[in-house]
Amino acid sequence: MMKTVVACVYDLIPSPIGEVGIVRRPEGAFPVRMIFLPHVGASTSKRIRETFPEAVPSSGKKDKTGMQIEAYLAGDAVNFSIAALDFEGIGGFERRVLLADHQIPRGRVMTYGG
Repeated sequence: MMKTVVACVYDLIPSPIGEVGIVRRPEGAFPVRMIFLPHVGASTSKRIRETFPEAVPSSGKKDKTGMQIEAYLAGDAVNFSIAALDFEGIGGFERRVLLADHQIPRGRVMTYGG
């Protein structure tokens, strides 16, 4: 029997502000392709399927990033790692913003420039 290779899977995480979606590769060094935040009037799963038509729902077992987001949304202090993020297709400005944001301690507000 031939094993089916899945390009991407997604998890939906309920939150007080709506469903958060995580699209990831089932395997690989940089599994997290994109994180979808809730939008009023737009289904997170529909937005995922429009952006990643090959993505299928995961088997229910969340990866480390999914578990961290779930804990964060529950109010826990979480030290997110950016090591699992796939930066392919992210422009220079967006990359610099993400890396700068990652350096901001929990509870602090800063500008991109520090």
